[in-house]
Amino acid sequence: MSPTRATAFRSIGVIVGRDLVGDALVKLPFLRALRSAYPDSQIHWITSEGPTAYAGELRQATRALIDQVHECPGWLATHRSPDQGAAAPAPRFDLLIDTRNRWREAVHARKLPHTLFLAPALRFLMSGRRPSWFAARPPHLVDRLLQLVELAAGYPPPAQVAGVLFNAI
Repeated sequence: MSPTRATAFRSIGVIVGRDLVGDALVKLPFLRALRSAYPDSQIHWITSEGPTAYAGELRQATRALIDQVHECPGWLATHRSPDQGAAAPAPRFDLLIDTRNRWREAVHARKLPHTLFLAPALRFLMSGRRPSWFAARPPHLVDRLLQLVELAAGYPPPAQVAGVLFNAI
C-alpha cells in the first residue's frame, strides 16, 4: 500500500475513557496521525467516562482534527451500563477504534454499527486487523495508539506528523 494513501473511511469513531487535559495531550500525536492518514474523513471523538478536554480547553486547538465530539452518548453501552446503548440509534462508522484496552468495553463497542473495528483489548482478539502475535507490545501509550493508526491505514504514520506533540497548539 502506498505510504501516502490509506483506505478511504468516510466516518471514523474513536472511543476513549476519561479524557482530561493531560490525557488529551498524550493522545494528540495519535489524533494528528489519524487526521493525516484520513484528511477527508469525519472524525468523531467519543468518551465513555465523562467530559473531554477536546470539547473544552483544547477545542480551539483541535478544531481541524476532530469533527464531532460525543461525551457519554446514550447510544454507547458500557459494562457499567449495558442497557444504555438501547436509548438512541448509534451512527454508523466505517472505522471504529476503541482505545480503552478493556475487553468488556470492547465487547459492547463492537456492537456499534461499523465496517472495521480495532481494539487493543486481549491482544487485538476482537479486531478486524491485528499486529503479529509475536510482535512486542509497544511500551508507551502514545506508541500503542499510533499502532492503531498503522493497523487502520496499513502503513506507519509519518514521524513528522505524529512525533511533534505541541505543534497544533
